[in-house]
Amino acid sequence: MPVSRSAPPAGGRNPETLPALRALQSLGAAVQGPAFAALDSWQDSGSAACAAAVCDGYRACSQLGQLFTLPGPTGELNRYQLLPRGAVWALPQTALGLVQHVAAALASGNPCWLETPRPNSPVADALAVLPPEARAFVQIRSADQLLGETHLSAMLFEGDGDALQALLPRVAQRAGAIVRIENLTSAQLAAGALYDVSALMHEQSISTNTAAAGGNAQLMTMG
Repeated sequence: MPVSRSAPPAGGRNPETLPALRALQSLGAAVQGPAFAALDSWQDSGSAACAAAVCDGYRACSQLGQLFTLPGPTGELNRYQLLPRGAVWALPQTALGLVQHVAAALASGNPCWLETPRPNSPVADALAVLPPEARAFVQIRSADQLLGETHLSAMLFEGDGDALQALLPRVAQRAGAIVRIENLTSAQLAAGALYDVSALMHEQSISTNTAAAGGNAQLMTMG
């Protein structure tokens, strides 16, 4: 569930200490650099400006590393945070789609698993110029490996409804837990739409009875 804006953070987030957010910052800078500019139609299509904006958007909405204090009765300390759900299966069709998928995975602190792209395709070309910090979070796997993987937590899909419907039976037949699928079309991505980062995370809520230790929560953890 979304955290209320009235719930104050209990612990600050220092992006310098979170590799995923450092990688996201590096990606945001790289999409405006010369390596991405050399991609076909990257500048002419407006992809550079859009990619930079979505990286900023994912950084702004990321709650990775944030710990919130929730209201509760006297003698009780309630804390809430969102944690990475696990590996994300990315299925982009365009260079901008790859940037979107990697940025969403980084904003949620998850590794990004990508099906081996076709040689010289827009996705393969964009993959080759990802900054090292972001590329470290991307793993390349075959379609069979991904379908046989039981530890996937979610899928990010770029495409229309017909393409997604064609894929769903294969995904449904795989072993393991049901995979949550987030879908946006190429046109939506080009318009600046973002994937739901909260769908790539899971909630953790911890309630501590401080009254039992005389109101001092630190006493509860002393061995």
